[in-house]
Amino acid sequence: MKFLSVLGLAVLAAVAVHACDDPALCNNLDCGSCGNACCKLMITVPGEDTQAVMTKLYDGFNGGPDGHYALQMTAEGTLGFADLSPYNKSIDFIGQAVHTTLAPNYYNDTVSELATRTRSPSVHQRTIIAP
Repeated sequence: MKFLSVLGLAVLAAVAVHACDDPALCNNLDCGSCGNACCKLMITVPGEDTQAVMTKLYDGFNGGPDGHYALQMTAEGTLGFADLSPYNKSIDFIGQAVHTTLAPNYYNDTVSELATRTRSPSVHQRTIIAP
């Protein structure tokens, strides 16, 4: 169930990039502050460790709910996510996937993910979506 909530929130963030039903929420245009327009989302997953969250994100972005997500190779040479925990950094896992929209506009949105520990038994999962 937690898998569905983590994946659901990440997918909702991806959809939010292309859809805005409430114009009052869309008045803050981003003209490229992160190199191009992007959205950021931070999710706290209580009661999970970073390995469990990364596994669920990997499974969710390996095709995704619409079959149009593709995990990307990391600089560490792994598909989807890289384990940074052996390096004693504040981030345990980083990962990336690309979502391709359907015709007539084949847009690619890059979804960057990271999982970090918190002081309590929970995980912060951060999503950055950039077209």
